[in-house]
Parts: sequence; structure tokens; C-alpha cells
Amino acid sequence: DLISSPVNVAKAYRQGLELTLKYTFSKNLDGDFSYIYQKSRIRGTGTELAYTPRQKAKVALKYTLSDWKTRCQTTIRAVSRQFSDTENKPDEKLDGYTTVDIKITQPLTVASRSSEMYVDIKNLFDTGFESHYGYPDDGIRFIAGVNMKF
Repeated sequence: DLISSPVNVAKAYRQGLELTLKYTFSKNLDGDFSYIYQKSRIRGTGTELAYTPRQKAKVALKYTLSDWKTRCQTTIRAVSRQFSDTENKPDEKLDGYTTVDIKITQPLTVASRSSEMYVDIKNLFDTGFESHYGYPDDGIRFIAGVNMKF
């Protein structure tokens, strides 16, 4: 797939701290927060492991409309810069990015089956970032669908 991966990299390490918090503000509103700070190093070369951002953060707020049982979720993701190669070439450095996503889900019953319709909007503010495998798509992405349980 032409993607540099830290496969068989001798004497490499990744260490860090991960913090996750979940909080219920009210019956209809709750939130999740996660933050990762990590360092990676290939001891033989002194470079960082590919695709290992120093920092990643995610904040998600979920709200449910009582009468309709509609679920609304807003997610903010931030990822710091990272390298796409194990040599850490400056031209292979990927910029960090922050995106905002919104998802609205409406539960319903179709032919006595539990179902839900959803609309998912990715990269709501059309944040500019690298066009690279593993990164969000360029531009705003709109996805709609129906999930049914059989």
C-alpha cells in the first residue's frame, strides 16, 4: 500500500499518557473527553515512529431530545503533526488538523423492526489539512443512511 509502517523496526519505543473522562451533565446531555500525549523514538536512528502524532484529543457532546428520542452528537478531533516515514524527512511531515463532525440519529420502527435513520456530517468547517492516507477526506462529507436490526 506504499505506506511506511514501523514493521520490524529494531529498538523502537512508544510511551505516553492517555486520559479519558466521561461526564453526564443531565439526563439528556453527556460528554466524552480523551487526550493522548506520546513520544516515540527509534533508538538506532533517533527519529520518531511514522504515523505517531505527539498529541491527539477528542471531545464529544451527546444530546438526546426527550420527546423524539433524537440523538445529536458533536465531535471535535485534534491531531498534532506527524511523519509519514521512519526517516522523518521534512517533506514527509504531515501537518496537524482539527475537525468538527456532527451526527443526528432518529430511532424508528420499520415493519416492526428496530431501526434508525442518521445523517453524519464530517469536517463541518471544511478544515484544510494534508491529503494523505489515514487523514480525513478533503472538504465536507455528508453521509445519510438507515440501520435496521434483523
